[in-house]
Amino acid sequence: MRLNGNALQELDARGETVVDDTFYLMFNAHFEPLTFLLPPDGGGQWSKILDTADGRPLRTRRKSEAAAAPPPDDESQRLEELYRYEVLDTGPEPEFDDLAKLAAQICQTPIALVSLVDKDRQWFKARVGLEAHETPREVAFCAHAIHEDDVMEVADAAADRRFADNPLVAADPGIRFYAGAPLTTAAGHNIGTLCVIDREPRRLTDEQRAALRTLSRQVVQQLEARAHLKRAAEDLAEQRRAEAGNRLRRRYTEEQLSTYLAGREIALEARSLVLLRLIASPASDGAG
Repeated sequence: MRLNGNALQELDARGETVVDDTFYLMFNAHFEPLTFLLPPDGGGQWSKILDTADGRPLRTRRKSEAAAAPPPDDESQRLEELYRYEVLDTGPEPEFDDLAKLAAQICQTPIALVSLVDKDRQWFKARVGLEAHETPREVAFCAHAIHEDDVMEVADAAADRRFADNPLVAADPGIRFYAGAPLTTAAGHNIGTLCVIDREPRRLTDEQRAALRTLSRQVVQQLEARAHLKRAAEDLAEQRRAEAGNRLRRRYTEEQLSTYLAGREIALEARSLVLLRLIASPASDGAG
């Protein structure tokens, strides 16, 4: 369907965007684009504006006030720290899974995540109650939380203008409550969060908030321990390669020496035979 330029300018001036009244673009549980029927009581301020040439009505809704979180001031250093851990796109590990489970149990939420905020996505090292492995960074609550020095808590995302129109709120998983404790490295960079999520509005108790902080520090310690073990394993492998090379060189040197000595012995024997012949020759001549 097409609108003339005047109609589009009018809608834009009113701060509205055109949306087909039959279909609306959202995301499914795996955060892939999904087109589905909009229910009659769908979110947003809906009103009939005009009819298209084929008689189908168009509807509009107010432009979202939600916006992707801007990168932190230390974004380049933060990403460098994140990549130093070499953990992105690795498989599940019980050390991280256990911390996510513990966070969900303590905070009594159906969802808990160890979320690492990459350049264009948030990726989940551990997850409880969620099938998705990652989401775009532009819709990530954690992209907002890494700006904070303490737990960021959203009591009701549907009532928060930053998140009300977020597809993670309007569609699956239907986030209403979020709390994320930043994963702060020793250098002071927030590379992600340990977060808990609920589908109902709520707040954490002081004890739960304190526990989430503690567990977030444990996540960073596990990342450091993991990186240390990886470096130690690489150093050991390099040491073993060096030792194998040294053994090979020693063996080669020994074989060279043996060959040389054997050659010297052969040469000595040959010279001895020549000398014996020379000594014996005059005696033989005299007898003739």
